[in-house]
Amino acid sequence: MKKLILISLILIPPSFAKDYYDNNRFKSVSAEDLNDYPELYQSEDSVLREYNSTSGIYSDPYYTRNDNGLVSISYSMGASYDEPSRIVSFEGTYLNAFDSTYQDLWWGFQLRRTVANYDAIADERTSSSGDTNSVANTERGTNLQTLLSAGLGLSYRLKAFSYAFDNERIFEHSSFFISYVGHKDATDDETYRGYGYNAEYVLAYRSLDNFYYGLKLSYHWLLLERAAIDEEGLADRSLIFGWTSLGFDLGYIF
Repeated sequence: MKKLILISLILIPPSFAKDYYDNNRFKSVSAEDLNDYPELYQSEDSVLREYNSTSGIYSDPYYTRNDNGLVSISYSMGASYDEPSRIVSFEGTYLNAFDSTYQDLWWGFQLRRTVANYDAIADERTSSSGDTNSVANTERGTNLQTLLSAGLGLSYRLKAFSYAFDNERIFEHSSFFISYVGHKDATDDETYRGYGYNAEYVLAYRSLDNFYYGLKLSYHWLLLERAAIDEEGLADRSLIFGWTSLGFDLGYIF
């Protein structure tokens, strides 16, 4: 029966062969299938398998196209090589795969807590303001800032390093999140709120079928403001933060 299927995929028009493959690639594939018909079942880089170089036999196949969701936690520090501990972040991320039409595109949400010295994530104002309540008149220096954020975004799975090193267990995620951020400033005891974004790149190794670990590089930008006092403008009541971080990422795929 399998031989007939394989022959028919060769003889019938490519569009029909593609339809058959798209409809059957998510089904369970045995080790016997993998070894008997590699042309059919190994046509994508999405199969994880163990290879015995002595016998030339593949075993324990697992298709990553069956992945539906991902949960990860990460610990990041500032990308500055001399004082990375001046910025510390903990993150939790959930990603969910779109349907097979957009098989490498994921959507998700992220929660983050960042503690950092002010001068590590922002520049002091170079000029003061005539408004006595303006943030420009307050020097924050190394005062600690605590930022809590919740964001929604999109992620795309890449395989550039997988191709380069011929290793199907290596994969990448490039993500972009837009976040709502809350911040209690320790210097003026005011609450700041606003929005920002972060762009991320994760290079990961899938050590088990459902578990991976890797490195995460992120860039963050935030614009936060407090409630207006009298007629003051946005520049007198807002804080802008921006920083780059590097960290470790651990995840479970299901």
